[in-house]
Amino acid sequence: ATGRCLAAFGGHSRSEIESRFRRLRWDRPLSLKAWQAEVDATRQRGYGLDEGNYIEGVSVLAAPVSSRDGISHAVVAVGVSEQIRRIGVAALGRDLKALAAFVSSQLQAA
Repeated sequence: ATGRCLAAFGGHSRSEIESRFRRLRWDRPLSLKAWQAEVDATRQRGYGLDEGNYIEGVSVLAAPVSSRDGISHAVVAVGVSEQIRRIGVAALGRDLKALAAFVSSQLQAA
C-alpha cells in the first residue's frame, strides 16, 4: 500500500518504479499491469490498498504524508483482511487520508 502511494504521488519515473516493482517479493504477486491499475486507483482515492498480496491474509492501507520536500512518510493501517473488511475499507481509507492530511499540514507548517 505504501509503495502504491509512492508510485502514485512520489514523482518517480516510470522506469524507476518498474525497476523497484520487479524486486518486490510477495505472497500473492500481481502482474505489473494489475499493480499499475492499483496505483491509478490509489491516485484517484488518495490512499493505497493491498488486500493480501504482499502478505497473504493481511490487508494494508496507506495514505501519503507530504512535507516541504514531497512525500516523506505514510500513515498505515495493517490488519487481518477479514477484520479490515468488517471495519470497512472505504471508511478506514477516508480516516487515514484525513489523518495524513493533518500530519502533512503540521509538517509543512513547521
